[in-house]
Amino acid sequence: MSLKLQQLAFRQGRFVPPHPLTATVEPGQLVAVLGANGCGKSTLLKGLAGLLPPAQGNAECFGKAWFDLDSTERVQDMAYLPQQAECHWPLLSERVVALGITAQSGANGGRKASPEASAAAATRQTRIREALSLCDALHLCGRPFNQLSGGEQRRILMARALAMRPRLLLADEALNGLDPLHQIQLMQTLSDWARPGNIGLMVLHDINLALRFCGSAILFRQDGVSFGPTAGLLSDDGLAAAFQIQAQRVSVDGQTYLLHWEERQ
Repeated sequence: MSLKLQQLAFRQGRFVPPHPLTATVEPGQLVAVLGANGCGKSTLLKGLAGLLPPAQGNAECFGKAWFDLDSTERVQDMAYLPQQAECHWPLLSERVVALGITAQSGANGGRKASPEASAAAATRQTRIREALSLCDALHLCGRPFNQLSGGEQRRILMARALAMRPRLLLADEALNGLDPLHQIQLMQTLSDWARPGNIGLMVLHDINLALRFCGSAILFRQDGVSFGPTAGLLSDDGLAAAFQIQAQRVSVDGQTYLLHWEERQ
């Protein structure tokens, strides 16, 4: 089932994007959310995560009226990785990942030991290790989260999101602080994750990674917001309307990338 957005816009403080979004995202898609600073990308993801009320429009996700769900119901299908996520306590990295599963199931540490509880704990540990492995972060187990580098923290937070096994992933600048290798690895991981029928919306600033891994995009332009094939949206006109740049293009193995962009004259 798809994610359907109909004339949707969210208010953050005094700011309401002047152009509402209409889009239908089919399962199996990793969608790039693109646009200039301050255009409403993060506001869109916060709103879909339930952190902001819609100013207008509606959404349906996996056959459910999305804004009729409470946070407990929504978190069963969704994981949200905010642009800035902080943890000031010296929690071990694996414990931070476990918090994602706790958010879904609720913590109940007072239960007596039982075979069922032991099996659930084993399943939980498997999910944690699988998610850490997907993000190349198993070696960070045993290290306090607040002592990791920024890029390592982002990988732990993405592992926390993936440990929830969401059907909808909202990731705001998930590549922040990642080196080039881990950027490519994470994008490939998320592309593989989406393919069986999940949906991912990712705020990105790297246009070439969007072209390489995201078949569809949401592009915030000065004159509106559009949804469609990434390569089509990032035409010369699209680059000018969204970013006020122009770029040369190069083809590598049949894939077009942008090269040497500069301010549009």
